[in-house]
Amino acid sequence: MRISSFGVIGWLLVYVCATAHGAGFPPGRYSTVLQGDEWELRFDASDLRVFKNGQQVVASDYQVDGDQIRFDNDRGIYACIGEVSAGSYRWYFDQSGLHFVNIDDQCPGRISVLTANPWRIKGGATARIMGSDPIFD
Repeated sequence: MRISSFGVIGWLLVYVCATAHGAGFPPGRYSTVLQGDEWELRFDASDLRVFKNGQQVVASDYQVDGDQIRFDNDRGIYACIGEVSAGSYRWYFDQSGLHFVNIDDQCPGRISVLTANPWRIKGGATARIMGSDPIFD
């Protein structure tokens, strides 16, 4: 398996800056592939948009407190609604990407999408950690 220098340096910058400077969750774009479908998370300052194969399927509010993130007020065709509308996770970065660990979520769809694979930086997150604003499409 070939690993690019840019990828290693990018993740090292994300990890070092997030831990050494106490930075919060970095807004940006993250992607992963699940069962042949490309999923993308687009975080801005307080909103999350979730895309499956380029189509937006969920919009959600989120709040971060240290290494925990809470999703709530889902909207969209794959939204978690009713008693399962809110969910809490622990988030962390390592060399393979951004990870979510279920703390308190009862929505099966959100659990499977967020926790199945690491999420790779697609754009914006590294710039945000380094102190400049990310660019969103």
